[in-house]
Amino acid sequence: MIRRSGATTGGTRLISSGIIGAWRINFDRSDPSLKLANRFKDTGTTIYTAVDGGIKTETFLYWPPTKVDYKKIFTDDAREFFFRLDGKDYPDPQGPNGLGQTVRMWLVDKNTMYRERTTKGVVDERVLYRVSPDGNTLTWTNFLNVNADSGHQVWDRIPMPTR
Repeated sequence: MIRRSGATTGGTRLISSGIIGAWRINFDRSDPSLKLANRFKDTGTTIYTAVDGGIKTETFLYWPPTKVDYKKIFTDDAREFFFRLDGKDYPDPQGPNGLGQTVRMWLVDKNTMYRERTTKGVVDERVLYRVSPDGNTLTWTNFLNVNADSGHQVWDRIPMPTR
């Protein structure tokens, strides 16, 4: 259970709505530019795990990953970061890339999180994460980003991979 300011609201509702688990990229339902950018392969996977009152996110270019050092060394193949839904800065949302990045996350409603990434203190990425009411689809919608187009990435729920 995730708690914010002693309340059992935000994170608990988010977990019960289904953000926690594994998701596979769905190119057919995402912006076409995503596949062209080669940001993910057909097996691109993101995994959310409830940890220490927050959420650990692991995002993989392809599954299964072939590199295991992504937790400590920057790689485009995979990244991991931790956050709480409290609007505070958490380091290295793109992995340890040396760019001085942090991420802040808030719960908007039981199915939606809002993300702001900063680079050296300047907000340069905004994303809404939305889980469908049936819990089977996750959509990342980015907007008002510096040096990037707005768009959306759609993910389908998959069984948790063996790790």
